Amino acid sequence: MIKSLNECLALEKELKLEDNFRDHDEWDSMFGLILLTCLDENYSIKITSDKLKEFNTVKEIFDHYGVSSN
Repeated sequence: MIKSLNECLALEKELKLEDNFRDHDEWDSMFGLILLTCLDENYSIKITSDKLKEFNTVKEIFDHYGVSSN
């Protein structure tokens, strides 16, 4: 499940479900916008940048929106 997200994000170092994405080496405001777009395109998760601030990991987002992380 996370594979398609990593492909969309095109990061040098893959993001894992439990990783705090804000701690990722490539995290910046553009990364955040790309993450929002990838979540929408790959998982139909429509999330605002304000709502994104409530989460630290992709797993938290998947759990909140009922997306299987398997």
